[in-house]
Parts: sequence; structure tokens; C-alpha cells
Amino acid sequence: MPLAHLLGYGDTDLANIMGFSPKVRPENVVLIGIRDIDAASES
Repeated sequence: MPLAHLLGYGDTDLANIMGFSPKVRPENVVLIGIRDIDAASES
């Protein structure tokens, strides 16, 4: 969620802190060591 706000998504009040958005451009984001911790849902 914090990354979403830095990218300009989510709550507009949080995304626009300091008067500009996005704070980080998506092409400059790399996620390392992420993993899925949620159980797989079966539909």
C-alpha cells in the first residue's frame, strides 16, 4: 500500500502529499524477494 501511494494510486490525499504525484515513477521500481503469503483460493 505505501508503494501504491508513492506511485500515485490509492487515496488522493496521501498520494498528493507535498503537492505532486507520483513521487516515484513505475519504471524506477524493482521488487526483490517478494513472495505470495496468501493461501491459493479455489473457485
